[in-house]
Amino acid sequence: MNKYIALLFCLLIITACEDDKSHSKIVKEAEEQIERPDQLAHNIEVTFMDKGKKVALLKAGRARVFNSRSETLLDSSVYVDFFSRETGNKISTLTSDSARIDDKTKDMLALGDVLVVSDSNQTRLTTTVLEWLNKTQRLYSSEFVTINQPGRITTGHGFESDLKLENYRINKVSMIDEGGIANP
Repeated sequence: MNKYIALLFCLLIITACEDDKSHSKIVKEAEEQIERPDQLAHNIEVTFMDKGKKVALLKAGRARVFNSRSETLLDSSVYVDFFSRETGNKISTLTSDSARIDDKTKDMLALGDVLVVSDSNQTRLTTTVLEWLNKTQRLYSSEFVTINQPGRITTGHGFESDLKLENYRINKVSMIDEGGIANP
């Protein structure tokens, strides 16, 4: 009788383990399905137009589009040229390690080594997090920033600017170096 109870107990444990493995497999597959992008592309180039004029040219090593979240993730070598809506001339270039684009608003959050260079005045902005708001056509950061202009370097926390880096504001300036070497 004890042999039968022990055998029954072993069968119950094996069945429970099998159910656990099946459950784990189902959960893992569901998690993978949730994170699976609707579209995946490598070495992309996208031109953004407004009223027939090119306003931005975006390039990235890899893009993942998630329709349910209305979000595109760029996670390799992000490069964006911004163009004037009035003249069509290139006004600045942004590079970053990665970025997230809200597909509804077209706002972008650039992450990692973020660099923006103005074409008109050779001003350079570096930071780790930078947000571009499409509606206002402005750049924002709450992180540490460095603005490098010919003959002047300014650092601080918090930043707001136009795309040309001509009209900018740093919220908490920590250093201004008037004799700095710009654009090393």
